[in-house]
Amino acid sequence: MRIRTKFLMLVGGGFVLASVVVAFTAERWMTAHIWSHQQQLFSERLDSIEAFLDRKEELIQQTGQPDAYREGIQSEAVRQLTAKFFTTPSPEKSYPFILDSGGRMVLHPQWAAGEERLAREDFIQRIVAEKDGAMIYTFEGVKEWCLFRTYEPWQWHLVYTIPVDLLYRDVRQFQRAFLAGMASISLAVLALLGWGISFLTRPIAHLTSAATEIAAGKLETPIHVSGSDEIAVLARSFGRMSEVIREKIRRLDSEIMQRKRAQEALAQLNKTLEARVAERTEELKRSNEQLSAARQAAEDASKAKSEFLANMSHEIRTPMNAIIGFGEMLAEDERLPKELSQYAEIICMAGHSLLTIINDILDFSKIEAGKLKVEIIDCSVAELLRNLEVLLEPSARAKGLEFKVLQCDDLPAVIRTDPVRLRQCLINLVNNAIKFTEKGHVYVNVSLQSESPAGPFFIRFDVEDTGIGIEPDKLQTIFEPFVQADSSTTRKYGGTGLGLTITKHLVERLGGTISVSSRPGRGSVFTLTLPANVDVHQQAVVNKYDCAAPSKPLPLGSLKFKGEILVAEDAPANQIYIRALLEKMGLSVTIVENGQKAVEAVQQKSFDLVFMDMQMPVMSGYEATEKILALNPRLPVVALTASAMLGDSDKCLKAGCVEYLSKPIERKELIRVLQTYLPNSDQTRIPQTIASA
Repeated sequence: MRIRTKFLMLVGGGFVLASVVVAFTAERWMTAHIWSHQQQLFSERLDSIEAFLDRKEELIQQTGQPDAYREGIQSEAVRQLTAKFFTTPSPEKSYPFILDSGGRMVLHPQWAAGEERLAREDFIQRIVAEKDGAMIYTFEGVKEWCLFRTYEPWQWHLVYTIPVDLLYRDVRQFQRAFLAGMASISLAVLALLGWGISFLTRPIAHLTSAATEIAAGKLETPIHVSGSDEIAVLARSFGRMSEVIREKIRRLDSEIMQRKRAQEALAQLNKTLEARVAERTEELKRSNEQLSAARQAAEDASKAKSEFLANMSHEIRTPMNAIIGFGEMLAEDERLPKELSQYAEIICMAGHSLLTIINDILDFSKIEAGKLKVEIIDCSVAELLRNLEVLLEPSARAKGLEFKVLQCDDLPAVIRTDPVRLRQCLINLVNNAIKFTEKGHVYVNVSLQSESPAGPFFIRFDVEDTGIGIEPDKLQTIFEPFVQADSSTTRKYGGTGLGLTITKHLVERLGGTISVSSRPGRGSVFTLTLPANVDVHQQAVVNKYDCAAPSKPLPLGSLKFKGEILVAEDAPANQIYIRALLEKMGLSVTIVENGQKAVEAVQQKSFDLVFMDMQMPVMSGYEATEKILALNPRLPVVALTASAMLGDSDKCLKAGCVEYLSKPIERKELIRVLQTYLPNSDQTRIPQTIASA
C-alpha cells in the first residue's frame, strides 16, 4: 500500500511539476513577448513625436531668426500634441508626457506646463540623468513602466508610460485558464494511475517484505512469487542474490580481519613517519632561521658598504672640487710662469686620476648591486670620434705617443646606443693603452661590420697599442675585478683593476661584446663591437676626415654673464673657489654656509640663480630648497653636491632642484646651466669643444 501510494505521489507529483514548468515557461515567454511588443510600440510612438518636433525645428530654422520664433513654435507644438494625445485622457491607458532639462513639465494629461513639484521625484531625476532608456517606477501608488529618450535640439525628455497592471492583464488571464485546464487533466491522470498501480504493486509488496527481512539479517527467508512475468523473475533472482550474499559475507569477514591487522601496522608506521617529519621540520626551521639571519647580515653589510662608499665619495669629492678647480684656474692664468703652470696641470691630472678611481669604485658598486643603468638614444658617430680625439690626444702627447682615431669604413651618421657609457668604455680602453705604452702609438680603428649586406650591422672599435702586451695565460682573467696581468704591473703603472671589469659589463649591457688579442712586448688590441640599432642604408655616411678640426676652448675670462648668484656651501675652500670661478665670469656672488642662511638670504634679496650644496649643517640643502621654492617658486635652484651615488640626482630633482651638478664641478656643465637659467645673458657662446667634451 505504501509503495502504491508513493508511486502514485511520485508520478502525480512529476506530472504536476511538469505542468508548473510548462506554465512558468509559457508565462515567461508571454511576458517577454508583451514587453518586447510594448517597447516596440512605444518606440514607434516616440519616433512619431520626434519626427513631429523635427518638422517644428526645421520651421524654426527657416524663419532665419530662431531665437525670436522658437518659444512661439514650441508652444504651438505643445498645443498640437495635447490635442492629439489628450482629447480624452485616461490614467488607465498608456500616454506620453514631456519634461524640459530641469525636470519641469512641458506636456502631461494631468499636470500643468511648467509644474516643478515633480522634478524632485526620483524617477523624473533618473529620466533627466540617463536621457535614454526604460524603467519601472511607482508614482502616487501606481506602478508604471515607461520608455524615455531625449530630444537634443530642444533639450526635452520624451516619455511614454503605461500602468504595469495593464501590461500583465493578458498574462494573468492566460495563467488562470491554463492552471484550470492542467488541474482537470491532473485529476484524471491520477485516477487512472491509482487503478493501474494497485494491480502492479501486489507482488512488489511481497518482494519488499522479503527484502526487509533479508536486510534485517534473515538471509534464509524464502521468496514465493508465482508466474513468469518480470516481477517473478526478479523475485527468483533476488533469492539467488541472497545466497551469493551469504557467501560473500563469509569471505568479507576473513578479509576484514586481515585488513584490521594491516591497519594496525599502518597506524604504527604513521606514528613513526610523523615523528620523523616533526624532526625534519624542526631542522628545516632552524636552517631557515640561520639562512634568514645570514641574509639579513648580508643585506646589512651591503647597506653599510653603500653608506661607506657614499660617505667616502662625498668626503673625497668635496676637497677634490677645490683642488681640481684651483688647479685649472692656475693653469689658465697667463701670468703664471710656465713651470708653475705645468705644476698646476699636474695637480689637475692627479686630481682627475683620483676622481677616475672613485668613479670606478662607485660604478663597480652599482654593478654588484645590479643598479647600473643605460639609456639607448641617438648618438652622433662624428661627434663621438671628434670628442675622443679631443679628450685623449693630450694624454698621449704628454707621453710622446702618436694617437689617432682612424675611420676604416664608411660609417653611418647616427647609431642608437648610450653615448655616455660608450664614451666611458672607449676612454677606459684608450687610457689603459696609453698607460701601458712607453713608445710608439695608440690607434682607435673604427669600422662597420655585418654578416650579410642586409644586416644586422655592428660598429667595431679596435684599440691598438704598441705597449707591454699581455701573457696568453692572463688573457682570460684581465676582465675580472681587481685583476691585472701581474702584481708588478700594479706597482709600476698603478690602477685599481676595475676599469676592464666595468667596461666589459657596460659593453654587455649595450648588447655588444669585447675581446682582446695580445703579444707580450709587441702590444695589444682590444676589440669592442656594438650593434648599430639603425638601418645603415637609410643613414647618411659620415667621413671623419672631412670634419673640421675642433676649436680650442675660449679662456674662462672671456665667458661673461650678468646676474645675482646665491651659493650655499659649507666648505671654506669650495666657497673661495666657487666665488672666484663665478666672479671671473662677471657674476655677483653671495656665499652662505648653511641652508638656514640661504633661506634668509632669499627673503632679504632677489637672486637670479641658486647653487645649493645638499649636505650642510643647521639645515640641509633638501629642506632649504623646499623652503626657498615656497617663497619664490620661479627661482631656479641647482644642486651642487659631492653626493654622486645612484639615486642622489633623483633625490635632488624630487626636492625641487632644476639641475644636478656633482663635485668636482665640470665647467662645461656649469656654463650650460648658466646659459640656460640666467635671464638676459650677454655671454660669449660656449665653444662646441666645451659643450660636447
